[in-house]
Amino acid sequence: MSNGRTNTLDIFPNPASNHLNLHFEAICTGEAVVTLYDAEGRSVLFNSFFVSEGLNQIVLPVPSLPSGAYWVRLEHCRSVQSKPVVLRRF
Repeated sequence: MSNGRTNTLDIFPNPASNHLNLHFEAICTGEAVVTLYDAEGRSVLFNSFFVSEGLNQIVLPVPSLPSGAYWVRLEHCRSVQSKPVVLRRF
């Protein structure tokens, strides 16, 4: 990538209870796919979004998922990023 920018992904709050905020810098405009996997590797949530080049925020509601450890996978611009998250019900 000639512009020197890279995809970045920040997820908060972590641990979360009702929603996850995904902040990232997209290096292109297009579709972003977010998949949430449980600790056993099963896909438990799947959403696609249109994002613009530059900074983006996606709010991902997760109120129906049980407490536990998960992985968030973000695919966009021929890039894949994954980060762990914890959902905690109070």
